[in-house]
Amino acid sequence: MKNILFILLALVSTNLFSQKVNAQVNPDIEEDASIPKIRTCASADYLHEMELDPVVKVQRTLIEQQTQAFIANPTGHKSRLVIKIPVVVHVLYNLSTQNISDAQINSQIAILNKDFRKLNVEIPTIPAAFGPLAADCEIEFALAHTSPTGDSTTGITRTFATKTSFTSNNNVKYTALGGKDAWSRDQYLNIWICKLSGSLLGYAQFPGGAAATDGVVISFKAFGNTGVVSPPYNKGRTATHEIGHWLNIFHIWGDDGGACSGTDLVSDTPNQGSENYGSPTYPRYSCGNTTTGDMFMNYMDYTNDAAMSMFSTGQKQRMQSLFVTGGARKLISTSTKYNYPAPTIACGAPTNLLKSNITAEEATITWNPVAGATSYNLKYWPLSYSNYPLLTSTTTNSKMLTQLYSQMPYKVTVQAVCPLGNSVLIIDSFTTLEAIVYFRCANTNTEPNNYFSEAFNLTSNAALESTIQVSNDNDFYHVTTTDENPNLLITLEDIPMDYDLNVYNSKKELIATSRNSGNAIEEVSYNATKGDSYFVEVYGYNGCFSNNACYHLTSKISNTEFYTASINKLDTKPEIYFYPNPAVEQIAIELYADGEHEIVYNLYNTMGQLVKSKVATAHEGQNKILIDVNTLANGLYILEYRSGMERKIQKLNIKK
Repeated sequence: MKNILFILLALVSTNLFSQKVNAQVNPDIEEDASIPKIRTCASADYLHEMELDPVVKVQRTLIEQQTQAFIANPTGHKSRLVIKIPVVVHVLYNLSTQNISDAQINSQIAILNKDFRKLNVEIPTIPAAFGPLAADCEIEFALAHTSPTGDSTTGITRTFATKTSFTSNNNVKYTALGGKDAWSRDQYLNIWICKLSGSLLGYAQFPGGAAATDGVVISFKAFGNTGVVSPPYNKGRTATHEIGHWLNIFHIWGDDGGACSGTDLVSDTPNQGSENYGSPTYPRYSCGNTTTGDMFMNYMDYTNDAAMSMFSTGQKQRMQSLFVTGGARKLISTSTKYNYPAPTIACGAPTNLLKSNITAEEATITWNPVAGATSYNLKYWPLSYSNYPLLTSTTTNSKMLTQLYSQMPYKVTVQAVCPLGNSVLIIDSFTTLEAIVYFRCANTNTEPNNYFSEAFNLTSNAALESTIQVSNDNDFYHVTTTDENPNLLITLEDIPMDYDLNVYNSKKELIATSRNSGNAIEEVSYNATKGDSYFVEVYGYNGCFSNNACYHLTSKISNTEFYTASINKLDTKPEIYFYPNPAVEQIAIELYADGEHEIVYNLYNTMGQLVKSKVATAHEGQNKILIDVNTLANGLYILEYRSGMERKIQKLNIKK
């Protein structure tokens, strides 16, 4: 029924939704009692409650505007096949009789397909005045055969419910509240079947509401036409009615309480005073519609199942508007979850792995492409560093490895990644060439010493020469003091580049640092009361290195305290800095904090998009934080540091 063709939802919401429809409260639907003799529906009440949320109210207004635009020009929008909607039926049962059979569920799907395609047996009984208006809505339904996880499914879930019944408060739609969580509304029409309290036959959520509650709820006694259904709701029209609401169709009388002033926003349904019950005899007149009388056989009236037989052409237009571009249910019209999952694609292992262009720092790995592979996982690591594999991913069958250690045996594995699983690993190895060294240090046996576990023993009161060979090279040393000589002095001099110095205690906690700029001498003293062991780290600031010049490192222990002017402060360097730059797998960020506080690091690409974020707690003193950038593409990034009102930014290059 519709009085004016283009009435937007925002102008009619008071008439349309302010009237409270009885929410199916009738005690005779209890488990051992008969089903109610008259139909009621809670969908209008539920819509009224939804629209108390101003966000939903705005969304509903936009949906109605889009609907009216479609109705004004339906041929300009339509050029598509019949819409097929995947359905998942969630059965909630407390008693075995409520756990309805697959046959009962399948009977309802068949009824929906007949009702929405104008294939129901009642079509010949439609009065001549309304026969030309009866519409094939061109919408079909099918139980889902692919689950949200991609597995095969019957499209039916069964859940024992501790609750003896449910109401229209949506608890049935949440596992945590005793019901069952919805599957994605963009992929499935969710239908919950359960025992409903009072005389509640069902209710639906109109388009525009929350995703978690989107769908239809129906009494187990009014679903389908076999099993435990009870007359007069034993022909499956409760589901047809409620899915009509889900497709944005209102009650045919406009929910105006019999005032003849409401509207269902449909032009070809006659103005009707109020709902009709039972099985009326045609014609039946109200609101002065003496030309045709009430269209009480419409699925959106309240008559018995056997008395219902049609949707109108105007109602079809409202449904179809949901599935065009910009429509509220466009996404579900593209879902194919009613199909069975694609068969598992066997993912073969890569073959013919080759190593080429091997230098002191680089090597190229290639292999034959694998059919069906979407990408490849490649791991590589020095044989002596088995606990520190480097992982990279590529969509091509070739990868250049960079920043390798010279004269180092490496192990490499390649694995194909396919849509439904990964292949077995293919394993090989190679050895990098000797680096060209223009100036060889006196000490050549300190490497590898990139980690605490590999720290080279530093002899007290003796000098040592070594190099920072590549940008990600860190040199760790181990030194021990005695109770007689507990004080420690570490000196780094003859520095060819801007190298820095860190000292850690035996627990690997940073206790002192020296970070002078340029090639100035770095010194750290640590005066203690008794002997202990320490770790010393030498590294290049911002990844600088020199493989043809040595640094000199000296450790001294004494029973008298040491003092140097540059100890434990950053001098001319920033309080916050990072290395290496360019970065490969991760970046190390170091900062000095006056007290404990929260810090945030954000990494942005050149488009200003946030691609990485990390929150950490800085403790008083020196801090070191690692951020993994292995998954990020090569290029320029902006590193942002935030602490309270303080904000700093620096540029960062990633080059793998």
